[in-house]
Amino acid sequence: MDFKKVLIIDDEQFWKMVIEKAIVRIDAMIETEFADSVAEAKSLINSGKKYDLIIADQNLSGNDSGLDLWDYLNKNELKIPFALISGNTRENFIRGLNPIRAQSIPCFIEKPSSIRELSQLIKTVYFVSKDILAISTV
Repeated sequence: MDFKKVLIIDDEQFWKMVIEKAIVRIDAMIETEFADSVAEAKSLINSGKKYDLIIADQNLSGNDSGLDLWDYLNKNELKIPFALISGNTRENFIRGLNPIRAQSIPCFIEKPSSIRELSQLIKTVYFVSKDILAISTV
C-alpha cells in the first residue's frame, strides 16, 4: 500500500474508531491521526505533518464542514488525497449545493454498514484522488 499516514476528522468517537478499523484492515502499519474540527485539522497540517490521505466528516459540530477543509486545501494548493464521509447520500449532499459548487466536490464516501465495505471505499478513494492530483499538476 502506498499510503502510511491518514488524518481522520470526525467529531464522533464511534466513527473515528470505525474508520480507523477500516484502515487497519487495509494495512496495520498505516498510522492514523485524529482531529475533531476543521481548525484542529488545519493546525496539524500547518505544523508540517505530512498526510497521504485525509478523510473528513461532512457534518461536524458547530459550523464546521469537511467541505470547508477541502476548500482550504485547494486554496493553499495542498495536494493531499481527500475524501468527505457522511451519513448522508451523495445525491442529497449534492442537492444541497449550488450547481457550480456541486461540480467541484472531492471524493465522497457514504458511511457504510460494514468495516470491510469502508476499507474497500478508502482504498478506491486514495487511488482515485492520487490519480486526479497527478493529472492536475501536469
